[in-house]
Amino acid sequence: MPIVRDSFYINGQWVKAKSSETLSVTTSGTGELYATIPAGTVEEANLAVEAAAAAFTGDIVGLAVGVELELELRAFGGLAKR
Repeated sequence: MPIVRDSFYINGQWVKAKSSETLSVTTSGTGELYATIPAGTVEEANLAVEAAAAAFTGDIVGLAVGVELELELRAFGGLAKR
């Protein structure tokens, strides 16, 4: 039975997705539906990034790598919507 989620885990709590738009996650081997997850909005992504940054306690190099990854993921997300 596929997993169905309608919320994101952000800053230690489940936050209901603002949009009803979903994404299907399939297994790579069989193509079988594994889960249905919320698509998410830019606002929700920003909340998650802000929560992660607030929880960060390491050095600035680690933070810079995280910011770079965030930018790459946002760029990928923009491409996926095309």
